Amino acid sequence: MKVKFGLKNVHVFPMTEQTDSETGAITMSYGSAIAIPGAVNLSLDVSEDTPDPFYADDGVYYVPAGASSGYSGNLEVALMPDEVKLQLMTFIKDAAEVMIELKEATAKLFGMTFEIASDAKARKLVYYKCQFGRINLSASTNTSSKTPATDTAPLTVLPTSQLFDLGDGNAISVVSGYSTPDTDSTVYNNWHSSIHTPTAFLNSLTVAPDSQSDEVYEHLVSDIQSADLTLSGNTFTGTLYYLPDGLADSGPLSGAGHFIAVKLSNLDQRTTSCLIGLDPSQGTGLVEIFGDPDMVGVFKVANTSQRLKVIQTGADKERIQIFSLSGLTLEPAPPAEG
Repeated sequence: MKVKFGLKNVHVFPMTEQTDSETGAITMSYGSAIAIPGAVNLSLDVSEDTPDPFYADDGVYYVPAGASSGYSGNLEVALMPDEVKLQLMTFIKDAAEVMIELKEATAKLFGMTFEIASDAKARKLVYYKCQFGRINLSASTNTSSKTPATDTAPLTVLPTSQLFDLGDGNAISVVSGYSTPDTDSTVYNNWHSSIHTPTAFLNSLTVAPDSQSDEVYEHLVSDIQSADLTLSGNTFTGTLYYLPDGLADSGPLSGAGHFIAVKLSNLDQRTTSCLIGLDPSQGTGLVEIFGDPDMVGVFKVANTSQRLKVIQTGADKERIQIFSLSGLTLEPAPPAEG
């Protein structure tokens, strides 16, 4: 199947991959954006049976020209900038400032962003790992025709070697992404400034409340958890205080122990239910938080091997996100008197 785009605002970002010597995990990083003006069109084939790419570090390292591990096709532009040829293709510049194409060289990896020109509100797309082939030149003698010559570069789009945790506890490779009408305005407006990093669907879960001044179960949150308790990625860090009397006279929040308070905000407008709780439950279980005007959940933490689980339902779809408590410190109980 072939996918064609009418496009504008094409940008490419040189990419490097680093492998952790201990874990083998691969991390991608991107350089500054390079604009490619004069985009004409992008045509991609969705490949199911593909030639074997070169594998290293348990992932696709590079693909020989013409091979594909996801999409392959062509990017046609009015004129490919020399900066792109030097940074991402098989060209060097010699001492006389002449561009030289090398015979045996591997094109570099890069990320790419662009917009679909025909959309009412431009849909913006990102490809996370790409590679150019050698440019096909188009040139002709001057004639009465006004059709301009163009540069066409073979383009391969690959799945990432870096794995991303999108909140369901599974680390996965990604290929592409695109904006929606609900995309965060800051992300949308800065789409071509950097490559958007895939984030978990529920990124509005925060330590509750931000001010540390609200009360839950007639206790100040600042009496329950330290002011430095934060959520970084999918892991909570900070300190939970030991409360000798618990938060309630009966039920799962009664009795001495440690407690955490979290809140939700800016849920997808299609959300119809949002359950939150500790997993394994340790008696706390999952509670419905969607109808709570404060959107605050409070849970008794038995140990830091537990995980905070969120199940969001909407538009006939269920999404699950898992948060780790491994970064928390549980304040020890004071020694017994006597």
